[in-house]
Amino acid sequence: LCVDRCPTGVIILGRAGAVKVVSPGPYTSWCSHRRNGSMVDSSELVIAVWSGKSSGGTWNCIQYAKKMGKTVIHIAD
Repeated sequence: LCVDRCPTGVIILGRAGAVKVVSPGPYTSWCSHRRNGSMVDSSELVIAVWSGKSSGGTWNCIQYAKKMGKTVIHIAD
């Protein structure tokens, strides 16, 4: 977990009700995609803070959520 390497991350982990490791091992470019997919799969509703740009991780996550039939609420950043 990247979050366990910084003081704020340790605090967050200590307060979490549960921790789900989606991409064990070192960071790769696909870690965030796996994380986003896991969050969408576990959710009924997706709230996206998104610039509207038709590329990037948030856009990919929104497209996946729509494909999976999830309701997406868009909050502009």
